[in-house]
Amino acid sequence: MSKWVGKIPRSDENPAYAFNIPIFGHKYKENPYIPQLISVSRQKIKEVYQTELHRKEQIKTAIAVKCSYSYSRREIDGSTYTDYMYLYHRSGMRPILSKGDIDEHITRSVGELDAQVEEALLRGSGYTLLG
Repeated sequence: MSKWVGKIPRSDENPAYAFNIPIFGHKYKENPYIPQLISVSRQKIKEVYQTELHRKEQIKTAIAVKCSYSYSRREIDGSTYTDYMYLYHRSGMRPILSKGDIDEHITRSVGELDAQVEEALLRGSGYTLLG
């Protein structure tokens, strides 16, 4: 099994990642993080899949993202407490038998991951997506 990891730079480190800003619940639809993230990362993801496919002739793969969330609450004494949480969101596992399967897998994964992040933000949690 292979595991490839990509680190996402902060928006002030790379202008291509200007979308990488905190997003609160209902505002996610205005600035959907996962489609933008995969869009700027798509070429590198394809290169990784093509390398693995060339090496193994067929692969079974899923895309996972680790998202940082925060939740702030006001204490009885008036102070604010912020809690941080990290959730992994994972797309469905799919076989890739040819280069033609790669784009379809990435596109389907974006939809699945996007729905998971949106659900985490909208289920009444009060979370803010930090990236």
